[in-house]
Amino acid sequence: MRRVVVTGLGAITPLGVGVRTTWSRLLAGESGITTLDHLEPRQRWKDMTSSVAGLVPTEQWRPSEWLGPTEMRRMSTFAQYAVASAQMALDDADWHPSSQEEKEATGVCLGSGIGNLEEIYDTSLAFDQGGYKKVSPLFVPKILINMAAGHISMKHGLQGPNHAVTTACTTGAHSIGDASRFIAFGDADVMVAGGTESCIHPLTFAGFGRARSLSTRYNTDPAASCRPFDAGRDGFVVAEGSAVFVLEELEHARARGARIYAEVKGYGCSGDSHHMTAPREDGHGAFRAMRAALKNAGIRPADVDYINAHATGTQIGDAAEASAIRTLMMGDEGVADESEVAVSSTKGAVGHLLGAAGAVEAMFSVLAVKENLIPPTLNLENPNVGPKLNYVPLKTQEKEVKVALSNSFGFGAHRNNGLPKLQAAHPAPRQEPPRHGRPLPSRLDDTDKSDGDDDSESDINSLLPGSVRETTTLQQLRVPPRRKDPHATQTGPVSGALAGALRGKFQPNLGGNPYVLSNQLDKLYKVCAAPAAYTISEDLRKADNVPKTDDGEELGTPHGPWLQIFSLSPSFSSWSHVTMLHMYLIIARMRCLDRDAARTMQAQFVDNFFFDCERVMHLNHGMTSSALRQRYLKDIFMQWRGLIAAYDEGLAKKSDKVLAAAVWRNLFKAREDADLRSLAAVVAWMRATLRDLEGMAVDDIVARSAGVFLRDPRGMFKLVDEPSAALKGVFKDGDAAEAPQPDAAREDADLRSLAAVVAWMRVTLRDLEGMAVDEIVARSGGVFLRDPRGMFKLVDEPSAALKGVLKDGEAADAPQPDAVKA
Repeated sequence: MRRVVVTGLGAITPLGVGVRTTWSRLLAGESGITTLDHLEPRQRWKDMTSSVAGLVPTEQWRPSEWLGPTEMRRMSTFAQYAVASAQMALDDADWHPSSQEEKEATGVCLGSGIGNLEEIYDTSLAFDQGGYKKVSPLFVPKILINMAAGHISMKHGLQGPNHAVTTACTTGAHSIGDASRFIAFGDADVMVAGGTESCIHPLTFAGFGRARSLSTRYNTDPAASCRPFDAGRDGFVVAEGSAVFVLEELEHARARGARIYAEVKGYGCSGDSHHMTAPREDGHGAFRAMRAALKNAGIRPADVDYINAHATGTQIGDAAEASAIRTLMMGDEGVADESEVAVSSTKGAVGHLLGAAGAVEAMFSVLAVKENLIPPTLNLENPNVGPKLNYVPLKTQEKEVKVALSNSFGFGAHRNNGLPKLQAAHPAPRQEPPRHGRPLPSRLDDTDKSDGDDDSESDINSLLPGSVRETTTLQQLRVPPRRKDPHATQTGPVSGALAGALRGKFQPNLGGNPYVLSNQLDKLYKVCAAPAAYTISEDLRKADNVPKTDDGEELGTPHGPWLQIFSLSPSFSSWSHVTMLHMYLIIARMRCLDRDAARTMQAQFVDNFFFDCERVMHLNHGMTSSALRQRYLKDIFMQWRGLIAAYDEGLAKKSDKVLAAAVWRNLFKAREDADLRSLAAVVAWMRATLRDLEGMAVDDIVARSAGVFLRDPRGMFKLVDEPSAALKGVFKDGDAAEAPQPDAAREDADLRSLAAVVAWMRVTLRDLEGMAVDEIVARSGGVFLRDPRGMFKLVDEPSAALKGVLKDGEAADAPQPDAVKA
C-alpha cells in the first residue's frame, strides 16, 4: 500500500488567521474566546443562556485577500474559511498543479458539521413571509456541506476525488483519514483535506443550550468559560474556523522535493452505539478507537508521547475520555505510571470548532511533534476527572514528542483518533527553484542518504491527526537534502536577492505572510526581536496618557536589555531598528548558502519581522486600522532595503566610519547628542558577532546563532574604552601583584601593544572555539597567520576613530533610510 505524507498546513481559528499566528498565541496561553454581546440582533443574543464563543478575529480576517467579489457573494462563511485555509496549505506545500495530469491526480476531502445555518434560517423566514420569489437562486448551493470542497476544487482546477464528510464534531478527522486512504489506494496522488465551520447564530446556541451542552457560568468572563478536565467545567464553548492539510503520496513528494511534515501511518474509527449526544461513562468507544489506531500503526501505547484530547469541558465527556486514556496507556505495553501520560485539551484556548475541531487539533498535534512543545490546557486549576494524568495545566511544557495522538468524538456516537510514528525518509532534491516560498525545515541538514525507504530513526518529529474517534497515524520525515558544499555557490548581494523575493511576496499583500509556519527561523527571529522589546500599558492608552518623544513618537516600558545599555528610547523605531540590525547579521551570514536556499530562508526570516511589526503596531500602539498599518509597513520595507545597503557598504569597506554612520542614522536616529561610546560599542558588537557567525558551520547557523545574540553586549564597552585606564595599576599593585611575573617584565612596556596582544588572544580563542573539533588542525593555521596589527583598531580611543562621523567623512556617502515612527 502506498505511503502518505503531510506537506502543507493552513488554518483560520479564534486565535488568528494563519498557522503561525494561531500556534504562537496557543503556546503563549492566550484565549480566542470572547463575548457575543456586540452581535446583532442584540435582544436575541441576550435571550441565550450562553453568550460566549470562539470567534475568528475580524481585524485579521479579510475575505477580499482570498476571494473576489463574486466568490464572496456566492460562498457561505464556512466555505470562505475553507477556501482561504486551502490556499494557505497549498502555498505551504508549494503545490499548484498546472498540467492536466497533475489536476486529475489532486482531489479534495473536506466537510463541515453544521454548515450555513444562518442561510437556512433567513431563507425560511423570507419564504414564510413572501413565498417562492423570496428564495435566492443561491440558497441551495450555499447550504450544501459539500460546496466547501467544491469551491476549492473549482478555484484550483482539481479534478481528482471530491468528497465531503459530515460526522458532527469528528468531521475534520474523518476527512483527513479518508483522504489518506484515497491516496493509499491509488485514487489520487495529492489530497486537500480538513474541516470547516461557521455557525455562530442564535439558533445554534438555542439548540445546544436546550440540550444543556453549553457553558453558562462564565458569561462575564469569556476567557475562563471553557475548562477541560477542571472541577468547574459546565459545558463547551461554540467556536468557528477551519484547518486544511495537503496530503501527498510519499514518492510523489520526494520527486518534486517537497518539504514533508510527517507520514500518515494509520487511521481508526469506532462507534459507541450508546446515546445520541453522550458517550459511555467508561469511555469504551474512545478506547476502541485509540486501540485501533495504535494497531493500525504498529505502535505500542508506551510509545505515545502526547495526546491531544477531545475534551470539550463537559462533565461526562471529559471524565469518560480520561478513563479511556488511562485504560489504554496503563494496559498491555503501556506505561508504568499514569502521571507519565501527557494529555492536553486545546479547546480551552479556541473553544469547540465542531466540524473543524478534528482538523485543527490534528494540526496542533503535528506542531507539538515538530516543535517538541506541548500546548497547555487553559483554565485547568483543579483537575477532577479521576485519572492522575499530566493534563499540562495552564502553561506550555517542553518535551521530546515523537508520537502524538489526537482524539475527536461527536454527537451520533462517532469516535476518531490519529497517531504518528517517527521514521526517516529522504525526498529527492528539487530540480527547479520553488514557485512559492516554503517554510524552512526544522533543521539545516545537508546529509544526503540513499534513495528509497529508510527505516532508520530521524531527528525530525512525526505527527498525528485525530478526531472523532477515528485514528490517523503520521510519521515525521526528513527534509529534502541540499548540496553538501553550501559554500560552492556564492549569492550576490543580499539586498538584490532579498528585494526580489520581497517584491513578489509583498506587492499583493504587504505585511509579510502570517499564514505559514517557519519553524526554527521563527525561534531565531524571536531572539532578534527580544533585545529592544517594550510594552505600552493598556490603562495609559485608554486614558490617552501615553508619554511621547519631542517628535511625537509613543514611549513604552522597556523590557529588552539594549534599550538601557545603549540609552535607546523604548519606542517602535528603536525596537524595529535593533531587530533589523540583528536580522541583517543573520542574513549576511546566509549568503554562503546556495541561491535557492538563501532566498527561501531570507524571505521567510523577513516575513517574521513584517508580521511582527503589524502585531506590535496593533497591540502596543492600538492601530486597529489595517490600512494605516499597511502604510507604515511600506515605509519599514523601504527602510529595510536602505539599511541593508548601508550596512553592506560599511562591512565591505571594512570602515568603522561608514558602518558607524549607518548605525548612527538608523539606530540612533541621527541625533547630534548620540553617545559616541555606545555607538562605537554597537559597531564593535556587530563585527564581533558577524565574526562568530562566520566561524560556525552552515548546519549550525540556526541552532547556534541564538546563543551569540543572547550574549551580554556590555562587554563591547571594554573594547572601546581607553586601554590605559583599564590597565591602570597592573604593574604596581592590585590583583596583578599576586600573579607570578617573569623576570623580563618591563615597566616601560607599551600599554597599547599589551592591550592589542590581549585582544588578539581573546579574538583568536573565540575563532578556535567556533571550529568543529575535526577542523581545528586544518583551519587553525589560517587564524594564527592573520595579521595581528588589526587588533590596534580595537584598543584605540573610539573618539579618534569616529572623528567626523556625525558631520562629514565617508559616512556622508552611505545610503541611509529615514527613521520610522509608529
